Amino acid sequence: MIATQFRIQFAKQVNQEQRLDIYDQDGQLLPGALGHIHIPFRWQNALSGKLGVEYKVSDFASLRVGGNVARSSTTDEGAQSFLPPGGPAYFASLGAGLHWDNATLDLATAVAWGKHNISRSKLIVDIPPDDPIRNDSYSNVCQEGDLLKVGCSGEYKVLTIWASAQLTYGK
Repeated sequence: MIATQFRIQFAKQVNQEQRLDIYDQDGQLLPGALGHIHIPFRWQNALSGKLGVEYKVSDFASLRVGGNVARSSTTDEGAQSFLPPGGPAYFASLGAGLHWDNATLDLATAVAWGKHNISRSKLIVDIPPDDPIRNDSYSNVCQEGDLLKVGCSGEYKVLTIWASAQLTYGK
C-alpha cells in the first residue's frame, strides 16, 4: 500500500500574537506597559508533503516506512525559543505490525528534525519598547536578560525521537 498527502496549513490566518497580563504579588495588574507583554508570532502558511509505504510480508507481519518534508509556519521575524524553527522540517518513520488470531502488536519509531539560521541583517529594529506591535513590526528585544526575545539572530534547531508499542487484543 502507498499513501501520499500534500497539505497547506493556513497558519497566517490565525492568532498573530499572544498577550500576557503581568500581576504583582497582591494580584493587581501592573500599571501601563509593564502590565502587558505582547508576543508576536508572525506566522506564515505552511506546506508539507508526505509519503508512506506499507508492505505485507505475510499474514503474520507487515513493515512500514514513511517520510514528511514541510516548510515551517515560523518566520524569521517571529522566531522564538519555544516555537519550531523556521525553514524546512523533516520527519521519518519506521514501523512493523505482528498479527495473531486475537491480537496485534504494532511497533513504531520516528524522528523529526529541523534547523534554521537567522542572520542579524534580517532583523527589524527601532520600534519603541512601549509599542511592541505597530505597523506589522516589533521591537528589537534580543539583548542579554530580555524577558521577550523575538526574531533574534542565531541558530534554531530541534531533534525529536519517538518510539511506541501498542498491543490490541479482541475476540
